[in-house]
Amino acid sequence: MAGEAISQAIFFISSMLVALIVVVALFTAVSSLSESYAAKNIQTSEQLRTNVEIVNDALGTDKEYIYVLNNGLTSLSYTNRNVVVFINGKFSSELTDNDIVNGNYNGIWEPNELLQIGNITGNASYTSGDLVQVMVSSGVYDTKQL
Repeated sequence: MAGEAISQAIFFISSMLVALIVVVALFTAVSSLSESYAAKNIQTSEQLRTNVEIVNDALGTDKEYIYVLNNGLTSLSYTNRNVVVFINGKFSSELTDNDIVNGNYNGIWEPNELLQIGNITGNASYTSGDLVQVMVSSGVYDTKQL
């Protein structure tokens, strides 16, 4: 009788240890998964609040600048690392003079402010009919044929 109680106690304790190991493993996996979903949620939320639009006049004569309107809800950085320009599918690294045209000049590209991207020289310049794409750091972009 005592031997039977001891063996049952051993089985009970071992089953509790196995259950504890399974719970810890599942908790770790679920925690990691929920963290990745939370990060993706933040990124998606930022993308939904961000919108940019190229507003150049296709018939205009000013081909030295590309004008981009921040018509989203999010303030953006407008440094060369955060705003990327492609002209006819080619990365334009020569676009170096980014400045806000109609803003309060606080160093942030706020909603409804117009960004002037300039110093287009050499192969980076565009002509009428070229396809220009401007992308911001959140992955939101606009494409326009100028």
